Amino acid sequence: MDSRNSQTNLSDNNEEELIMTLQNMTMSDASLARFQSASPKYYLPFSNDIDYWNTVKDLLAPIAEGKSSISEIIATMKKFYYMSTKIDVDLVMLKRFFEISKPEFVQDAEKKVFPFIAKLLLKTPELFPAPIQLLVQGQRGEVVLSKEQCACLLAHMFMGLTQRQSNYQALHPDFSYLTTLVEDPKANYMMEKLKCIYNYFSMISEELPKQYVSFKRYVLNESAHGKTSLDDWLSCQDELLDVTLFETGVIEDAKDAIHVDFANKYLGGGAVEAGNVQEEIMFTVAPECAVGMLFIE
Repeated sequence: MDSRNSQTNLSDNNEEELIMTLQNMTMSDASLARFQSASPKYYLPFSNDIDYWNTVKDLLAPIAEGKSSISEIIATMKKFYYMSTKIDVDLVMLKRFFEISKPEFVQDAEKKVFPFIAKLLLKTPELFPAPIQLLVQGQRGEVVLSKEQCACLLAHMFMGLTQRQSNYQALHPDFSYLTTLVEDPKANYMMEKLKCIYNYFSMISEELPKQYVSFKRYVLNESAHGKTSLDDWLSCQDELLDVTLFETGVIEDAKDAIHVDFANKYLGGGAVEAGNVQEEIMFTVAPECAVGMLFIE
């Protein structure tokens, strides 16, 4: 049986069932494991526009074969961004990134990193045989993706192939790395963001981990958790639990701990734009977090 066409229904109240099921499933199977719901879906470009996807494949082919120079790759990315945004952009930050790089670094990008990215993109229909469930407000749900699927979605965001969902407008307004690539090269912090996302692709092109990333939405309800409205929280007289405050160190250095993202009503905030504080730093040093910006309301 083709595992890509199989689905596993999991009850909302049995997280152990999810873990046990994942342990016995292939990577493709795990990509389809999710809490089932009637929420809308996130559709990738090949889903509803075959002509568009055929054009994308034709443009990616020479990059995947390692036959394109950096200038040709950037020209192709400009075409992709125009196709998705209808804006003619100048990827000045990306140009500068390679202008200040050593020749062997540029050659590695042309022969290894960008071919890896292109091949990932060409695998999109195989990696995503079904659209991705959106995690909407007020509705409990989970999306489990393989590391390869996360890399594929990040490749879409980086190369300019993500598109605003015409059937659903409540998602993050910024859905690609366009601002990072077009920003004034004098904006040093944006160059550091670009270095991080490029280094992510460079690292996984060496070895793609066979692991999974889970995006889960929890929903409080009165029957299970008591009163949870804003007025209830504002009038609550219960004391907070004791906390320990460290005067030095950063969140990213905390090992074996939950890292809390607390900055913006949209997941990721300005991670793919000009933001450079707690949330944006978290999503820059751990790019797989940014995948959730595509399908989390």
